[in-house]
Amino acid sequence: MAIFQADVMICTTVYVRARNAKEAHKKIMFRHETGIDFRDQVLAGDVEVSGMALDAPDFPEICLSPHMTFLVQSKDGQMRTPADFVKTE
Repeated sequence: MAIFQADVMICTTVYVRARNAKEAHKKIMFRHETGIDFRDQVLAGDVEVSGMALDAPDFPEICLSPHMTFLVQSKDGQMRTPADFVKTE
């Protein structure tokens, strides 16, 4: 059986330790469209996937929730079709 691939979006919640909303926004926008590799728990150098309690004293500065939503659509919101899937060599 062949393997096919297509880009999809995964949505999750990001938590940011910051003094205010403007600082939180700046920290996240710095990482806009950054690739993430889930083989390790620490992503992009300092972003973690964490299910830690929000009031934990060692809560990360920036982390992603481990709960995610898989969206089979492109960045412009269009649903993926069979034509979007290409055979992986």
